[in-house]
Amino acid sequence: NEGENETFSLSLAEAAALGMRDLTEKLVKEYEDVPLFKKHHSGITGCQIAYLFSGLSGNVEWVKHRMEKVDDIHIGSKMAFGNILRFAVRGGNPELVRMLLAKGIQSESKYTMSPLHHSSLNNVDMLRFFVEEMKCPLDSIEEDRMTMLDSALLGRHTDSCLYLLEKLSVREWSNIGSDHPLNRCMFMWNSPKIAAKLVQGMSKGDAQIMLRQALRVGNHWVARVLVEEYGSSLSPSSLSPTLLSLLEEAVCSGSLETVNFVLDNEPESI
Repeated sequence: NEGENETFSLSLAEAAALGMRDLTEKLVKEYEDVPLFKKHHSGITGCQIAYLFSGLSGNVEWVKHRMEKVDDIHIGSKMAFGNILRFAVRGGNPELVRMLLAKGIQSESKYTMSPLHHSSLNNVDMLRFFVEEMKCPLDSIEEDRMTMLDSALLGRHTDSCLYLLEKLSVREWSNIGSDHPLNRCMFMWNSPKIAAKLVQGMSKGDAQIMLRQALRVGNHWVARVLVEEYGSSLSPSSLSPTLLSLLEEAVCSGSLETVNFVLDNEPESI
């Protein structure tokens, strides 16, 4: 058949992350023969790459196997990408994280840009493990003042967003960070379920400002929540004469759905 002889190749990091033992061993040996200037991960060996990326597999036995082949199980702690714990957290298996912590691998490093538990946002069970079992603080922030909720919103991790909003109110999250969380939701994706929670506790004035921003970026789902569930107004009479009309904001967004939303809810805006 056509395409029968087609092949694909995996990198050493990918093979280790998938737990492919034989292929990983083969690629480790090949990697050591690659000239230094051609290596993607200069400064660390093939065995160390396989060890770090094995954490993504979430497989405890596989990680133990790779651990036996490195001299320093803490490799990565002085680098921006972090040690194997960072990879294991993304692998989504709390048992693996427990094992690594029991081995004495440090959960934090001054070299990484965010606290370890911020890496768990793609898996709500892992996030719950850090918050409820490890007692990691919810008010920790990243270097750019991003809160855990901000990161979850930007990553579109809906389950983690809902979990974090159960733990702290929107006002509390706003006080921790440098921006209202709804801004993160608005600029990234249309999620009426999340938006409905984020508008809770907002003042009418703030909600009206947020409505304009939502229309400006074409996020008709957020605009719908603000109008239908929070009472924000699309009426031309609610505007300053120096501002664009809300219909004009919607038109500038280039989103036909947003324009239709304004026209359907406020025909007099034309």
